[in-house]
Amino acid sequence: LPVILVLQKPNGSRLLLSLVRALGLDHRPLFIDLLRNFKAGGEMDRLQQFRLRPCLGLLRALKYRLQYWDPTAFDNDMNKLRVFTRGLESHGIGVPGSAAHTVNFWLYPIICPPHVHPKRMERALEAYGVFASLGSTQLTLIHPPATGSYPRPTNADALMKQVLYLPVHRHVSEEQLRVMSRAVVHAFSALAQPQPRARL
Repeated sequence: LPVILVLQKPNGSRLLLSLVRALGLDHRPLFIDLLRNFKAGGEMDRLQQFRLRPCLGLLRALKYRLQYWDPTAFDNDMNKLRVFTRGLESHGIGVPGSAAHTVNFWLYPIICPPHVHPKRMERALEAYGVFASLGSTQLTLIHPPATGSYPRPTNADALMKQVLYLPVHRHVSEEQLRVMSRAVVHAFSALAQPQPRARL
């Protein structure tokens, strides 16, 4: 429970982040596992674990967040992130779900260019100091039965293969969002250009 509550606060998560980095560890898989409260496994493993009751620590963390939730501050933070989203979309960067009536930005996905693997975009953003992630979600494709009664969700499959998650949430400052926006636009523009073929 103490670790979960620490992760609820920006200062606490920054302190834990500094400690993990000082130990030479990659913070991303550690933070993701702590927040999920279970390690990602196979498709059936995830489905089995979703049926379990959340642990007491997660329930207490939820109670804590609901007790101290400030709707005005939340709306201000969401407006800040909507401005960030419009900036990316104005440069042709797709943000899935941005047209939904209610968007809470729990995760922040972007769509990489069709010929660019998200791993390349992830490395390009790291060069700008933006640590995006391929594994921030347990979203997975459920394949239809082999009976042929249901078509394969080809659009969803193609979309999920091009998604990269940015480290964007309500506690990121406007200045940090501006820096991140420039980095994403630069990386996107550089990688979106077709690579010249080598002459033989």
